[in-house]
Amino acid sequence: MTMYLHEHREVRYAPGGSCLADPAEEPVRLDYYLYESEDDWEIKVLGNEAAAVRLNLVSYGIGVTESGRELFEEKFVKEVTNDKSAAINIVGVIADNLVTPCCLSEGLEEICAIESTVV
Repeated sequence: MTMYLHEHREVRYAPGGSCLADPAEEPVRLDYYLYESEDDWEIKVLGNEAAAVRLNLVSYGIGVTESGRELFEEKFVKEVTNDKSAAINIVGVIADNLVTPCCLSEGLEEICAIESTVV
């Protein structure tokens, strides 16, 4: 599996969790990753042991890390899509909306639901 840092954001949280805080507060760093994994598959043809089809499948996952203020949290979701350009677009949407690791799964579900209704 290969991991690429795709987007980076810094956020300053106010007490209570809102994003609009005193600039003197230490920022929290959000890093958004694109993961690429390859799997080799061999499919055997029933009744013919000599016949087999070999496939190399690439899938893309998304990860988020949050660090700063003595905090480190990470979340990774595998096999979000097999389309690299779609995965890059999804990482951009996740980053633009400042999705944190604890909300990554829900954020991906919402994005995928929106994209499936657009197609």
